[in-house]
Amino acid sequence: MNHLQENELNELQEMEVEEAKRFRVDGIEKLNWVFKKLNAIVAKQKEVDQLKEAEIERIEKWAEKEMRELNNAKLFFEEHVKEYHLEQLRINPKQKTISTPYGKVKSLTKKPSVVKRDELELLQFLEEYNKEFIKVDIKRSVNWSELKKTLNIVEGENGLLVVDEYGGIIKGVEVAPENITFKVEVE
Repeated sequence: MNHLQENELNELQEMEVEEAKRFRVDGIEKLNWVFKKLNAIVAKQKEVDQLKEAEIERIEKWAEKEMRELNNAKLFFEEHVKEYHLEQLRINPKQKTISTPYGKVKSLTKKPSVVKRDELELLQFLEEYNKEFIKVDIKRSVNWSELKKTLNIVEGENGLLVVDEYGGIIKGVEVAPENITFKVEVE
């Protein structure tokens, strides 16, 4: 905004309420006068908007930096809470929740589960030994939801194995190990 536009806005602010109520464009000179005022108003709006955008950008950068530092601190403390809870679970496996007046930590233990490792190998295995778990739509595929109901996880010489209801080892699947997850809640 230039000096002339500032003068136009100052003149507009000095205009009295009664004078503004009676104001009317009744000729080319007043029309020109109004356009000068509008020009100054638009320039001031642009200036305000530019300042707003600059400040928003500055605040966003500041907030991003602050949040990054806070998130790092939060992760640091949450990891220590989880480590403590893991130690407590070793002492007492039934202590799934630890609570204080300011928050709590919960553990969820996901038992070992069967997952498909190689669909093709599993399909070939079922073709040979147990065709009832093969579904045929447009193409042949494993009826995984039904097959999974019949599978068991057993301890073998080299770790956990997946077997069918008769004890036969199933190919094309593997055991996803037990997994403990933690949820930290702040009151």
